[in-house]
Amino acid sequence: MTGRTIKIAIPLPPDEGGYIGRNCKNCQNYFKTKPLPGSLRESQNLKCPYCGSNDPADNYTTEDQLHYARSKAMRQMIDQARNRLGKRVDKFNRSTGYGHIRHTSTPLPPVRRYEEKELETAVSCEHCGFEYAVYGVYAYCPRCGTRNSVSILLRNCEIVTKELDRSESQKEADRDLYERRLRSCLTDIVSSFDGFGRDITIEAKSRDLLVNDFRSFQNPENAEKFLKETAGFSIQEMFGPEDWSFFKRCFEKRHLFTHKSGIVDALYLTKTNDREAVVGRKVSLTSAEIAKFVGLIAKIATALKESPLLSP
Repeated sequence: MTGRTIKIAIPLPPDEGGYIGRNCKNCQNYFKTKPLPGSLRESQNLKCPYCGSNDPADNYTTEDQLHYARSKAMRQMIDQARNRLGKRVDKFNRSTGYGHIRHTSTPLPPVRRYEEKELETAVSCEHCGFEYAVYGVYAYCPRCGTRNSVSILLRNCEIVTKELDRSESQKEADRDLYERRLRSCLTDIVSSFDGFGRDITIEAKSRDLLVNDFRSFQNPENAEKFLKETAGFSIQEMFGPEDWSFFKRCFEKRHLFTHKSGIVDALYLTKTNDREAVVGRKVSLTSAEIAKFVGLIAKIATALKESPLLSP
């Protein structure tokens, strides 16, 4: 006599944000996704947002989820078996006059509960709309495989824009604090653009598109060379001469604030031809300048959305 296989479907409970935890068997890293649409749950492969490996969705089940599902299934099987036994005992007692069998129930085994981990960055894929969460910032979309570099850069542009708006409302109350916040906004958006550059460099290397070694996107000339080489895309051509000069000048202003306390030197004048700047004096910085600079960076990100460099 052969045993009978019993299959029990145990749904995994999402966390408070509606996410299900996943664990990559290849790199052993943890991430979370919103539940897949019903028609895709069995057939959909997921791409690890960290290492890029592709596996069936069921292969990403975490150890905690397995313990939960096994304990839940065991509890369900014992409960069903006990109910069947109780019905048979009741039937026997009704059918015989020779005695009475008592049936007592013991407590069911406990379910092994668990909590999903807190992660650092929640992302909605710009390409397919799938929602997921990861440690760090940059990652692949588990559903369509799109790198989230553009999405993160655009989000940072939105954050800096909001910070600019808040700073403007406090301009008259504290001038020193206002100017400090402007400098912080400029530094933040340059750092975001540099982080974007470092991430797409990783992607370019993985696709064998990069010939030369990466150099920081804190230098716009480096960004121009890199994007021409890997994506056939020219920032300078898209902007035109005036905006290209303005774009480069914003990077140089950030360099002054970071390394020279905002004091103009001869090198800054040589690089920017800034007619308003005077050697030995503080370089000017306005909210309007930063807003325009952020808009140009967002324009780059938007233009690269469909680039072969970042497409799935």
